[in-house]
Amino acid sequence: MTGLSAVRLISLDVTNTILRVRGGVGGMYKSIASQYGLLNETSEENINKEFRHNFHKLWTSYPNFGYGMIKVSLILTKAYNLP
Repeated sequence: MTGLSAVRLISLDVTNTILRVRGGVGGMYKSIASQYGLLNETSEENINKEFRHNFHKLWTSYPNFGYGMIKVSLILTKAYNLP
């Protein structure tokens, strides 16, 4: 394969560079979660803080979203402390 036929995925980091999430990540997550009765007692600021912390932790452990390192399901399991 040569040229574009060899490309399987293109990922662009556009958040806070090209696009802005209205209300921030915490606001968006809280809005959606509250529709299902979740995160009612959690502030947007706390969600933002935890998101930044966990994103940094995962990016440090699995740069480039873990490409070629591990399965995505293992990253999600670690991120959300699932059994």
